[in-house]
Amino acid sequence: MRRLLTTALATASLVFSLVASDASAAPTTTPGTITEYPIPTAASLPLGITTGSDRNLWFGENRAHQVGRITLTGSFMEFPVPSGASLDTLGPDGNVWYSTDAIANTIGRITQAGVATEFSMPSGSYGPGGITAGPDGNLWFAVFFSGQIGRVTTGGIFTMFSGASEPEEITPGPDGNLWFTNVQGLLGAVGRITTSGAVTLYETPTQHSFPVGITSGPDGNLWFTERNGNKIGRITTTGTITEFPLLTPGSFPLDITAGPDGNLWFTENGGNKIGRITPAGSITEFLIPTPASGPYGITTGPDEAIWFVEQNGNKIGRITTGCREADANGDLHSDNAGKASFSMDRDRCEDQDTDDLHLHDGNTNFQSDQILSALYNDVDQSLTLTGTGFDNSTPVTFTAVAVNGLAGVGSFILTLSDGYSISGTLLDGEVSLN
Repeated sequence: MRRLLTTALATASLVFSLVASDASAAPTTTPGTITEYPIPTAASLPLGITTGSDRNLWFGENRAHQVGRITLTGSFMEFPVPSGASLDTLGPDGNVWYSTDAIANTIGRITQAGVATEFSMPSGSYGPGGITAGPDGNLWFAVFFSGQIGRVTTGGIFTMFSGASEPEEITPGPDGNLWFTNVQGLLGAVGRITTSGAVTLYETPTQHSFPVGITSGPDGNLWFTERNGNKIGRITTTGTITEFPLLTPGSFPLDITAGPDGNLWFTENGGNKIGRITPAGSITEFLIPTPASGPYGITTGPDEAIWFVEQNGNKIGRITTGCREADANGDLHSDNAGKASFSMDRDRCEDQDTDDLHLHDGNTNFQSDQILSALYNDVDQSLTLTGTGFDNSTPVTFTAVAVNGLAGVGSFILTLSDGYSISGTLLDGEVSLN
């Protein structure tokens, strides 16, 4: 969650009811098709959105003091919470976590059943902002007014770290650290904090840039928005920053997410558009049907589409990214049984079947039941899947990486939460990413 940004652009009285076709329709290969779903509660002020462990989208309704849930087919449920929820994230415990504001000054947790619990922040810490799940199994969040980065366990125990200056949002980086945007007065910076609390700040080349959203990209870098700079920024894990000017003047970019197509997608709050930028810096913009909708939070859904909230339009939006297809099967060398066999089917666009991954290796028999995310990397020719499944009868989470490989020789990695892992080049079979 970030602080509520109020500007002359925030024409909250504009509420429209334009709705496009159902998101459950047959998949399309055309990127940029937008569907809008009006939120049941009027003027709810939606801010953040995330994908839950139940494969639905969850979003904060700040003014309504609710957390909403929308299915992939557009059905809503709304749950009351003690305070005004803003941005949210999926926690390591399978619940959705959210932050509130400097008045309530709490970090909240809501279960899939809609039961909310809020934890009061320590004295002297004010203004919780962006929140994310960290690599250490805790939740990490920005604290704008007191210039801190906070850590909270899933049991509600807080630790606060100084060294930031007006931090906005935060995300886990590919280097095992947390990265955050830092308003830093009139300068603007991107910060890095280790899980032990050591902070390093990197100023943006553009002063007065006001960085807001930040996410890890498919290229191993961090990508962020510059609200006042009207740019998208890219920072390496060693601190080198490159900036890309946006096409629309005064577009007011806010949130950003890595898409399943290997690109970055972001909201243009002032431009009323959803933007897409490739890792090479090529930008495309898509106009939202509802005028002055005020797009705010954005996330990748489990359906290979991008989902976003409309702060002023009071709607949830969905934009297609274009379908990607992947198939893989073959054998790997295994220390357990000599050979492990696997297969992967990720081509819903082609046959509309349920995505599937399974592997057999001696006593390990893994079968997926949910693919929660899919990230294509066209540079590495790889696909990374995360989700849930069963190893024999034991529930597990998983991360799988399939790579096309050089000269047609593919490779495959599977890591399960019960400790099992395997990796290597294929002895036979193939990996096909389209």
